[in-house]
Amino acid sequence: MVRGEILPASSEDINQILILAKPFVDKGLILKRSRKKVEKMIKRKELRVAIIEDPLGKEGRKVQGFCACSLLSPQKAELHFLVAKRGNPFVAVRLIKSWLEILEKLGIELVFLTTRVDNRMKETVFKRCGFEPISIWKLSLRKLIPLLWRRILGRHSIAMGRYLNK
Repeated sequence: MVRGEILPASSEDINQILILAKPFVDKGLILKRSRKKVEKMIKRKELRVAIIEDPLGKEGRKVQGFCACSLLSPQKAELHFLVAKRGNPFVAVRLIKSWLEILEKLGIELVFLTTRVDNRMKETVFKRCGFEPISIWKLSLRKLIPLLWRRILGRHSIAMGRYLNK
């Protein structure tokens, strides 16, 4: 295995994922996921990880970040549960771009994410990956979804999207 790969998450990554996510959950930057939910995402191949290998082979693979993707319709996908160790923007960009390549091949038209208005990655990582602020109404599969998002994420959230295959 090559250093610095982006791969589908495996069951051996679960503990590292949960440990890496905890400070972000504690700060309210991401929603908490249970071990069972992470296991489901892994089984469904919805979670990718950025890993590095110990060059001496003693410690195995180390998770440096992760990002999940959910297909909401044949045209729309949501990126979520994005974490990069120490907020490393290069890891976050590589994770997002790996999903964008996959989603483009699947014919997805719109990829979106929701984030806090004050999230620094909005200006650095997300824009670097081609995401722009979009109306939350463009994302909904039903009119209720934006109302639920507002309730879950609060008024200080923003939707960002990127159109593919256009």
